[in-house]
Amino acid sequence: MDQVSGSTPPFPFIVIDQNQLRDRRLLAELATRGQKQGLQLLVPEGAFFELSKSKKIMDTWRNSLQLLYLHRTSVCISDKMTRLMNEEIIQQEQASRIDSKAETTFVRSILEQINSSDYSTIQEIIDGPLAEKLPRSLLIWNDHDNHKSLVTKLQALMKESIPPDLLKKLRQSPETAAKTWLCSISGARFVFQGIKSFGADDSTALLLTREPSVNGAFLCAVAGLAVNWIANGGLESAKPRSLTNDLHDIEYIVFGSLCDSLASEDSRAINICTAVKESFSVRSKMLAVRS
Repeated sequence: MDQVSGSTPPFPFIVIDQNQLRDRRLLAELATRGQKQGLQLLVPEGAFFELSKSKKIMDTWRNSLQLLYLHRTSVCISDKMTRLMNEEIIQQEQASRIDSKAETTFVRSILEQINSSDYSTIQEIIDGPLAEKLPRSLLIWNDHDNHKSLVTKLQALMKESIPPDLLKKLRQSPETAAKTWLCSISGARFVFQGIKSFGADDSTALLLTREPSVNGAFLCAVAGLAVNWIANGGLESAKPRSLTNDLHDIEYIVFGSLCDSLASEDSRAINICTAVKESFSVRSKMLAVRS
């Protein structure tokens, strides 16, 4: 299990990859560290979609959530990433919180039920919202060829904006490529222009580019993945399904970069999460407002 930690995180959470939820020892270790350091355990809202892709949804939910009962008072659920991004643009400031009190309360109640062998609420979710929305969501999410097409276009656009000398440097050290580019002027420009394209004015875009923000972290995560692909030789031989899995990592990278740490076995997600976090530190100095 790899973790990426920051010395002064904006939000006091340890973000947990859903693939780690069945690891009893790991959860105990994270909960113990959280108690000592004043941190809670954050499960991204999108993790529940991943749990719902199984053919045996009830078994997957039950087996993935039952260990969390022991640490239920520390378990929190994130708000929707898209909602947080929209709020930052509308309110013209960084998000002041990333967890959802309503979703946290709801999931904690489900953990109580699971401990009592009561699966009625989960069944209601499966028969109701999931039965209605999941088939369409899976149709979109399982369109791996379309994902590869979109990601390939992004890679081409990114590659055009990278000077030849920098591209050579990235390919010489692919393990640090994301950090190198995200911490560059080109990286800062990409994030700033991206946030403006979301509807932010110049001052808001500058703020969300310079300081840790959900919008900035999202654009950094997307760009970090693209640069990582470029540095490792491109997408020509990549399997479409593997690219879809990479896209799953974006939410973990975003929240992980804005919190104390990310607990995951995915070394690429950890690498990019580290790069995103460090890029905010660099841009904070690079784009500092001078009086």
